Amino acid sequence: MWDRASGTCTATLAGHTAGVDALAVAPDGTWLATGSEDGTVRIWDRASGTCTATLAGHTAGVDALAVAPDGTWLATGSRDRTARIWDRTRVTCTAVLSGHGDWVHSVAVSQDGSTLITASRDGTMRIWDPTTGACTGNRIASALGSRSVVTSPNGTWRASCNDQTVRVLGRTNRSVAFLRVDGAVHSCAWAEDNRTLAVVGQRGLYLYELRT
Repeated sequence: MWDRASGTCTATLAGHTAGVDALAVAPDGTWLATGSEDGTVRIWDRASGTCTATLAGHTAGVDALAVAPDGTWLATGSRDRTARIWDRTRVTCTAVLSGHGDWVHSVAVSQDGSTLITASRDGTMRIWDPTTGACTGNRIASALGSRSVVTSPNGTWRASCNDQTVRVLGRTNRSVAFLRVDGAVHSCAWAEDNRTLAVVGQRGLYLYELRT
């Protein structure tokens, strides 16, 4: 962890036995979670830098993490082709989300916490109810797999990144835009204005204004 003002390292979080591939910070900033190739997720106290819990259950590396807006639960995506929902307080897995045919690369939670989205290398994006663990929608993202999925702050739009394209979906899961990028797409993020999408590609950073 780093202090932004001084640029100094304030803590080194050690404990995973393999590479760390995912990280997510709690909304209130008091804790963070890390996902590792060792198949575990660790919860860390930000102030002290100590590990307060280890979440075990995935049978392969954890590639994706997302924390619910209220901080009470988190979601993980794994190379074991599943996603999991965890209760942070009880440190238990409350749902195993099965159905993807390949690695789950990315997970995203809607701003109101009512929807969880997963994206997989199998080329699909799935929509889940985090309360019941039921899949409520399945969308084809790309024949080459989806690397990243994100929701806009107001929950109106979803963007799925894959190969050299970004697909933008509306609230009804209808495609509203296809964005072509020069080179492979690595990730994407929405601006707070809900209209601007930033895309990181192999050859640069692209900013798109959704209305145009």
